[in-house]
Amino acid sequence: MSPEEQKAFMADIGGLNITQIRALIESKYQKITQHGTYYDNGGQYLPPSVYEKMGYDPVAIKALTPSCDRVMHPILGETFRLAILTTGQRGYRGSENSESMSKRPKNT
Repeated sequence: MSPEEQKAFMADIGGLNITQIRALIESKYQKITQHGTYYDNGGQYLPPSVYEKMGYDPVAIKALTPSCDRVMHPILGETFRLAILTTGQRGYRGSENSESMSKRPKNT
């Protein structure tokens, strides 16, 4: 909190009991913390000629790739996605903190 926000907060809680202060804090300040993990496991759709340059057998690719891993590209022609085993992991781990403030609730 900035010094101005701290000063306003102290003015807001003046004369309140602990229950009222807790209610004020819960209604006025919200803190959000997010933690997430994301991993990507996918493949590219490439034409057989590219796989051939990588050392793979294009005839076997055309014969053994299931239809769900084939896509017709308007420029490249028929492309294939191969599940090539790689070691390691790729992912995202992080957290996010956010604070927000609202007006003091009216006394009812």
